[in-house]
Amino acid sequence: MLRYRLGAPPPTLEENAAEWHHLSVFGERPFFISVGLGISIAGIFALLWTLALPGSLPLGSPSFPELIAALLILVVGHESCHLAGFPKLGFDGNAVAGIWVERGSPYALYRLPLKRNRFLWVLLLPFLVISFGPLLIAFFGGSPPPLLQWCSVLNAFGAASDMYVFFTLIRHVPSDGVVIENGNNMSWRTAP
Repeated sequence: MLRYRLGAPPPTLEENAAEWHHLSVFGERPFFISVGLGISIAGIFALLWTLALPGSLPLGSPSFPELIAALLILVVGHESCHLAGFPKLGFDGNAVAGIWVERGSPYALYRLPLKRNRFLWVLLLPFLVISFGPLLIAFFGGSPPPLLQWCSVLNAFGAASDMYVFFTLIRHVPSDGVVIENGNNMSWRTAP
């Protein structure tokens, strides 16, 4: 059963903490790097949209239902994509979906260690599904609605922190390592 939480992510590290190596993926420096990365990726996606589908990304005032749909895609859809990458789609009792109200940040968290490559997949899913998927459809002649075009670009910005963590894991964690999120921290160790 999927668990829901309002507040900070729960601590999960119950094993010997001395065996785990801390990764610096949260905090001020990673935040600013993620913002810069997000602006760059969103700009690239906006350019790709205009190349793939001339006249895409129209400006104008969206209706209230369009705003609600965009919020659902960008928040619920993004975190649901993360959950889909967890074992049993996050329904094995070890996944937590929540909103960290103080930071205005939704999250999906798995309470057990995941293999590094599985964790990389979890990080990539929202970017692949929400940002890259509609763009790929446009490149193959389809015409996704403007709402999905804008969600593609905005999610590319929002997924930048996932991309930052993705590249941090590739750089620091060996391919046979396991990774766990522990509240506001991320740690890794070699697989047992």
